[in-house]
Amino acid sequence: MILKDTKIIIVGASWYGHWAKDFWEGLTEIGADAEIIYTNLVGGAQPTGGTPSLRTQIFALAKRFLRRFAPTVVDFVKRRSQSGAERTLLERADNIITSGKKVLVIFVWTPPSETALRELKKRPVALALWQGEPTARDLGWEPLFDYFDHLFCVDDDWMARFAEERNRRRAILLPLATNPRIHRPVPPSNDPKYQADVAFVGFYRPQRADMLSAIKHLDLKIYGYDWEEGFHDFPWMREKYFGTLADEEVNLIFNTAKISIGTLGITQNPGPTTTQRTFDIALAGGFQISGWAALTPKLFGDAVVLFRTKEELANLVKHYLARPDERRDMAERARLIATEGHTYAHRARVILKACGISIND
Repeated sequence: MILKDTKIIIVGASWYGHWAKDFWEGLTEIGADAEIIYTNLVGGAQPTGGTPSLRTQIFALAKRFLRRFAPTVVDFVKRRSQSGAERTLLERADNIITSGKKVLVIFVWTPPSETALRELKKRPVALALWQGEPTARDLGWEPLFDYFDHLFCVDDDWMARFAEERNRRRAILLPLATNPRIHRPVPPSNDPKYQADVAFVGFYRPQRADMLSAIKHLDLKIYGYDWEEGFHDFPWMREKYFGTLADEEVNLIFNTAKISIGTLGITQNPGPTTTQRTFDIALAGGFQISGWAALTPKLFGDAVVLFRTKEELANLVKHYLARPDERRDMAERARLIATEGHTYAHRARVILKACGISIND
């Protein structure tokens, strides 16, 4: 297939940050004709990282209430949302086929129904899956692998599950990435809101709060969603939490904080992977200390410092706060690595090449 003769449809969900949108920007950067169909744009959903509107905040509170007290309602809304998105997907594919273009549909970390995949396979459509969940965490993926022409996995430790379960084809390693339009070096801020010895940007999980408790006595600032849920169990967080941020503010944090925390404290089986935050901090030119993931040193060498325990985190923070020159050198090396090989445009090229699509540079 030739790039100019191919239409790419990204199928994504807004619950995992900007993945679909960043990937779309990477595709358009290299000249692809691409669009996104979200599977869950119900009730004001939006990608994480954007400043939430009042309407979105109200819906977020309602969703939290429903998740706790009316899970069947939440499941119903999800099913209706996904069903509507999949109907739209099939209609778009048919329209594009009628126009004479080839169609490549790429699912990014959002579970399609088997019904939709079965319908797509009846059409002259190529299907790819860029999967961000180890199958051990979501066994519902396993029966769906056979429908895809191409499989991409964000972590090499997870690929064996793709290749071996039910005798599947070999998967291709394709880690997460970062968006240079959003994350880039900028002058540090003089606003105290963005200044910190240590900063963490991400949503609340008890494991994360427990890990950060090792450095709660320091100038620590936490940003992101749902941290209020942990105030009862971790009362120290009240004075450390500074709310949600827009994209520009996140980038400013990475450029202003002395140390940013990358991957942090969500237990996974068969193991944690290098999260998008690690790539974002690196591209922004920030220094980071990141939770252990076997893939990270393969990607960044020793330019990203890793820890496994709370004690290691505390000791490493103390060590590097006292060594600004080392922080500066390591941050620059990580930035060059991210710039030269870990943007979404880089990932887009890998996917298109694997799918047999020629790119005319």
